[in-house]
Amino acid sequence: MKITGGDKKGIPIKVPKKAARPPTGMIRSAVFNILGERSLNSNILDLFAGSGSFSIEALSRGAKGAVMVDNSKEAIECIKENLKKTGFVDKTEVLMMDFFKAIKVLKKRNENYDIVFIDPPFEFPLKRLTGCFEPFSSIVKEDGVVVLRLKKGTRCGNFSDFDVYSRKTYGDSEIYFLRKK
Repeated sequence: MKITGGDKKGIPIKVPKKAARPPTGMIRSAVFNILGERSLNSNILDLFAGSGSFSIEALSRGAKGAVMVDNSKEAIECIKENLKKTGFVDKTEVLMMDFFKAIKVLKKRNENYDIVFIDPPFEFPLKRLTGCFEPFSSIVKEDGVVVLRLKKGTRCGNFSDFDVYSRKTYGDSEIYFLRKK
């Protein structure tokens, strides 16, 4: 897998061996085409980060910084290796913890993000994900965007303070773009 755009375009990045379905280059390119220049100087939160590919793409395209969260030791090691390879170590924070705990920690620190990527495993219970959106709302900037990747055919559900403003299908994935109401 390689970075698809920005100043690090073409650099290969490592994917955890146990990664069920990392976002393909086509998906990442499409997401950033839709986001346009929104990633410039933005603060990124990447939940269920896996390889860190969404955050690394954003940083390559001019994001200011990123926080990457995953509860897998293998994923965290992979992310750190990818950050060294791309030179983004100083622009990032990597947290090894459950996404819900991370939301609580970041809320307590009064963190706010311009773009939030949420890419849970396809088998992850959507109800657990939607249940976190009320506390989650406080860490997304008023004009922020949430990019949610789910298995094709999964109903997005109700996300509290957020509305879906765009939905795209790529292979077995559906990408939802949400913003605050």
